[in-house]
Amino acid sequence: PANIYVLVSTDSDFAPALRILREDIQARTGLFSPIENPSKTLLRELPLIIKIVRKSVLERSQLSPTLYDAKGLIQKPDTWQ
Repeated sequence: PANIYVLVSTDSDFAPALRILREDIQARTGLFSPIENPSKTLLRELPLIIKIVRKSVLERSQLSPTLYDAKGLIQKPDTWQ
Protein backbone atom coordinates (compact mmCIF):
# COMPACT_ATOMS: atom_id res chain seq x y z
CA PRO A 1 0.00 0.00 0.00
CA ALA A 2 1.07 3.55 -0.74
CA ASN A 3 1.97 5.98 2.01
CA ILE A 4 -0.47 8.59 3.17
CA TYR A 5 0.60 11.86 4.77
CA VAL A 6 -1.72 13.10 7.51
CA LEU A 7 -1.91 16.63 8.88
CA VAL A 8 -3.22 17.00 12.44
CA SER A 9 -4.12 20.67 12.57
CA THR A 10 -6.70 23.36 11.92
CA ASP A 11 -4.09 25.88 10.77
CA SER A 12 -4.85 27.00 7.23
CA ASP A 13 -1.19 28.00 6.82
CA PHE A 14 -0.54 24.29 6.11
CA ALA A 15 -2.67 24.35 2.93
CA PRO A 16 0.38 24.90 0.67
CA ALA A 17 2.06 21.83 2.19
CA LEU A 18 -1.00 19.69 1.44
CA ARG A 19 -1.12 21.13 -2.09
CA ILE A 20 2.57 20.35 -2.72
CA LEU A 21 2.12 16.81 -1.47
CA ARG A 22 -0.92 16.24 -3.68
CA GLU A 23 0.14 18.09 -6.85
CA ASP A 24 3.93 17.91 -6.97
CA ILE A 25 4.56 14.59 -5.24
CA GLN A 26 1.24 12.89 -6.10
CA ALA A 27 1.02 11.77 -2.47
CA ARG A 28 -2.20 10.81 -0.76
CA THR A 29 -3.10 13.12 2.11
CA GLY A 30 -5.41 13.11 5.09
CA LEU A 31 -6.63 15.70 7.56
CA PHE A 32 -7.24 14.97 11.24
CA SER A 33 -8.93 17.96 12.81
CA PRO A 34 -9.14 18.64 16.55
CA ILE A 35 -12.28 20.72 15.95
CA GLU A 36 -15.70 19.79 14.57
CA ASN A 37 -15.50 22.07 11.52
CA PRO A 38 -12.08 21.83 9.83
CA SER A 39 -10.62 24.78 7.97
CA LYS A 40 -12.29 25.27 4.58
CA THR A 41 -8.89 26.26 3.23
CA LEU A 42 -7.48 22.87 4.23
CA LEU A 43 -10.53 21.03 2.90
CA ARG A 44 -10.04 22.70 -0.51
CA GLU A 45 -6.77 20.76 -0.76
CA LEU A 46 -8.86 17.59 -1.14
CA PRO A 47 -7.49 15.30 1.56
CA LEU A 48 -8.59 11.70 0.92
CA ILE A 49 -9.27 11.08 4.60
CA ILE A 50 -10.92 13.58 6.92
CA LYS A 51 -11.35 12.68 10.59
CA ILE A 52 -12.37 14.64 13.65
CA VAL A 53 -10.11 13.77 16.60
CA ARG A 54 -11.85 13.90 19.96
CA LYS A 55 -10.36 16.27 22.54
CA SER A 56 -9.93 13.40 25.01
CA VAL A 57 -7.80 11.48 22.48
CA LEU A 58 -5.61 14.52 21.85
CA GLU A 59 -5.17 15.12 25.58
CA ARG A 60 -4.07 11.50 26.14
CA SER A 61 -1.60 11.83 23.24
CA GLN A 62 0.32 14.79 24.67
CA LEU A 63 3.86 14.45 25.96
CA SER A 64 4.50 15.19 29.59
CA PRO A 65 4.88 18.95 30.29
CA THR A 66 8.35 18.22 31.71
CA LEU A 67 10.90 16.03 29.94
CA TYR A 68 14.62 15.39 30.30
CA ASP A 69 17.16 14.59 27.63
CA ALA A 70 20.96 14.42 27.50
CA LYS A 71 21.12 18.23 27.66
CA GLY A 72 18.76 18.60 30.61
CA LEU A 73 15.25 19.81 31.31
CA ILE A 74 12.70 20.53 28.58
CA GLN A 75 9.54 22.27 29.76
CA LYS A 76 6.33 23.01 27.94
CA PRO A 77 5.71 26.79 28.05
CA ASP A 78 2.87 27.87 30.33
CA THR A 79 1.23 29.65 27.40
CA TRP A 80 0.76 26.36 25.51
CA GLN A 81 -2.47 24.49 26.10
